[in-house]
Formats: sequence, C-alpha cells, structure tokens
Amino acid sequence: MNPRSRIVRTALSHGLALAAGWAVYQGAASQGVFGGTGASSAAGMGAAPAKSAPRSPADEKAAAEILAKALKPAGNGGDPFADYEPYNDGARTEPPQTIKEYRDRIDSITVPEDIGAALVALTAEGGGLTQEGYADRAALTYHWLAKDPQGFFDWLKADRPRANAVGIDIQQIAPELYRRLGAEAVLPMIGMAGEMKYAVASMLATSVAKSGDKAAVLKARATLSGENWEYFSRNIGGQWPNDKLADLVKLAVECDEPLMAIGHRLHGDQGSYIAGLIADESLPEDFRQRLSENEFARQGLARDPKVPLELRVQDGGNLEGVLQSDVSRIMTEERDWAFAFRHGQATAQEVLDAVRAGTPEIAEKEPEALRTWVFRELAEENPAEAMKLLKDLPEAQRSEMALTYSRLHFNDVAPAKFLEMMQQVPADTAEQWEGRLDAWNARGYTNHERLKEGYVEWVQDLPPGIDREMGLYSLARAVQAANPELAVKLRNQVTDPALQKRITQRR
Repeated sequence: MNPRSRIVRTALSHGLALAAGWAVYQGAASQGVFGGTGASSAAGMGAAPAKSAPRSPADEKAAAEILAKALKPAGNGGDPFADYEPYNDGARTEPPQTIKEYRDRIDSITVPEDIGAALVALTAEGGGLTQEGYADRAALTYHWLAKDPQGFFDWLKADRPRANAVGIDIQQIAPELYRRLGAEAVLPMIGMAGEMKYAVASMLATSVAKSGDKAAVLKARATLSGENWEYFSRNIGGQWPNDKLADLVKLAVECDEPLMAIGHRLHGDQGSYIAGLIADESLPEDFRQRLSENEFARQGLARDPKVPLELRVQDGGNLEGVLQSDVSRIMTEERDWAFAFRHGQATAQEVLDAVRAGTPEIAEKEPEALRTWVFRELAEENPAEAMKLLKDLPEAQRSEMALTYSRLHFNDVAPAKFLEMMQQVPADTAEQWEGRLDAWNARGYTNHERLKEGYVEWVQDLPPGIDREMGLYSLARAVQAANPELAVKLRNQVTDPALQKRITQRR
C-alpha cells in the first residue's frame, strides 16, 4: 500500500467518517463502489480500525441532515431540466424565458426553408429583440442544429459577430438538443463547433450530467478525444446527481478520468468526499493514487476543515493551501479582523489568538507556520503592529521574514505602508542591506507601473536616508527602458557610495 493511502486510513480511523461528505459517499455506496468492502469496514482495512471518538448528538444530527439532502430524489417529476435557468446576456429588458417557454416555442414555430436568413433577420434587430424574439431565435437555432449541425457551425464561423449573438442560443437549447435527439446525435456537434467547441462541450456535458446518463458518458469517451474529451469530461462531475454518486465514481474509473469524480461537490464538503474516495479500497489502487496527486483534489482537501490535518497537509505539500483557506475563513467568518486591526480595534496578538482558537489542530501542530501566515495577512494593514507577532524570533530571522514579505507582497497598497515595513528592519548586516534593496527593486517596478508620476514624486520627496537612496536607485532601474532621461536624473540624486558603485557597474 502506498504511504498516502496509509495516511488516509489512519486519518479516517480518527474521525473522518464523521465528515458530512464522506457520510454521503458511504450512504451512496456503503459496500464500496464496486460491491467490495469499502475502506470504512474492518475487513476492507485488513485489520480492525482504531477506535473512533464517539459521535455527539450534534454530529449525528448534522450528518443525518446532510445525508437526507444529498440522497433526496430529483423533484419536478424526474425532469432534470425543470429548474434550468436560461442564460441572460444582460442586454435583455424582458425576464429570461423558462425552459417550458423554449420547449413550447420549439414545438410551435414555423420552420422556414432558409433558417440562416431568418436568423439574420432576427439578429439584425440587435438589442431591440423582444422576449418572443429571443425565443424565436433559440427555437430556430435548435431546428437548424437538429437538421444540419455542420451547416449551422459553418454559418457561424463565417460571421463572428453573429456567432457571438446566435451562439448564446446554444446554451439556451442545449438541454433540449440532448433530451430530444440523444447523445448519439449531439456528441458529434462538439467536433463541428470549431472555436466554440469548449462552450458546446460544456453545455452538452452539463445536460448529460444532470440526467445522470452513464451510457452517454461512455459514448463520449469512446468517440471524443483530445481537447474535445477534456472539455466534456471536466464538466461532468459538478452537475452529476447526488443520488447517483456511486455511478459517477464507477464512470470515472471506467473512463480512467479522476477529474470526473473530483469535480463533484457535496454541499461544500468536497475535501471529505475526496478523502473518502482515496480511502475506498474497492477502487483501483492506481486510480486512488492519481486522485491523491491531482492538484484539484489536493486543493479540495486543503480547503475542507473537516478533513484531518495530516491528510490536508499531505506530507507538507499543501500546508500553504490549508493555511490560506483556514486563516482567510476565520478572519472574515464572524468578524472582519483585518478591518478591526487596520483601525486599531484589535491588536495583532488578538487576531492571532482568534485564528488559533478557530484552528486548534493547526495551532497545536504547526504553530510557527500559523503565526507566519497571520503576520502575512496583517503586514500590509499596519506593519509596525504586525511586527510584534515576530518579537520572539531572533533578529536575523525576523528581518528576513519582513523583507521576504515586503518583496513578494505590498503590490496594491500605498507606498507609505511599504516604507513603514522597511523602517521596522535594520540595514546593519550585508544580508539585511541586500534584502532591503531587493524589496525596493521589486516595489519600484510595480509601484511606478501603478502610480506613474505620483510614485516618482513620492520617492523624490522622501527624507534623506537609506530608504530614499534605495527608492531612487530602484525607480531609476524601473524607468530606464521607457524614460532614460528620468533614469539619469534619479541616479544623479543617489549619494550612497555602495549604490553609486552599482550604478557605475551598470548593476
């Protein structure tokens, strides 16, 4: 067994089965996707699993509620398109039509001999189309695609502006194309669509997925290739019915396409769901391995706080994603901590304490990484106060961290905030001096590009000192190509001997 699968098994044995996404997956295929024993049973694990913590009444209730929602049968008489909302391009003054109105117009419209001429007449009216006019255009598009799809796409390719208008109608009637004509007829349209192939593939895939049509997906796998299959398959998982989840996973395995399974969303618990797939030993080992290595899957695991930290981090590979997700969530969930910090309503320590309370597992196992991430979030708001989070670090490490974040961030904030951060860092050692200059060089380009002459004036108005010297030097480098005269003027104001030497060496 590969090490990552072992991590997943251990994580599940310590409570992952309580996560809602995993509960839904188990409810859909409690004996494993292929009828074997799933990862949650002792036999499938190869040994008795470690004892899990008892479920609380709240856990039981939450899992039951989510499971009930996920397994609820499709409503609307079993019509997966009854709640379909047609596309609104923003130019309409009338409310968008319902799918029933489109269906009715497809059935009632008189189809002319020359559909192209009729569409030209309609599109010539542009934004003046009425609600009925849009329905007519969509209905005519349907009939042309049903009769001669290649001719329709050839017509679109010949007139790009018209394609932008009439092409929208494909999204309106894609469900009807699939429902009435079947996968056998609509899948070849992807290959005919030219530059519109991504849009056509995604629209048709959405229709197939909402119906839970296994045969259509297998037909697509057999007939589509390259980008056409890629565009189609990536849109299957997100629209697949929750009550047919086990079928989706089987299809993903049969089609050898993990992304189909990864794309499914279970009420926001994607990470728990993916963790369940990786742990399900009824799935092929190589398929689970590819799941665990897929970047989208790793992002889903990292974002889900219900997944145990050891799995979310995956040997350290996703720690940054975990921190970004959890810290961002906590800093905005119940209170806007960045706003409070910016306006002096909360100290840096209070923000860190709130984040620690919201991420107890990370606070215990990765305390330094958590502190560093909170510092990163606060540094642009109030640099001097944010630096207090680093007061216990050795000076060299504290300086290195401040300079690193100054170089990599501070892109869209006032230059004065960047200067304030620079003023928290000494320039006593060669490393500190070089790090400071690197930061100024990075900000010189971005600030001048953003603020133009305003940044030039700000740099020239800085008080004498190392930061003005480095500001002038870095700005001269930033404007050299576009304005060499200004670059010369700025360099002539530099008085620091070390920087003057670099200027003469053209560094």
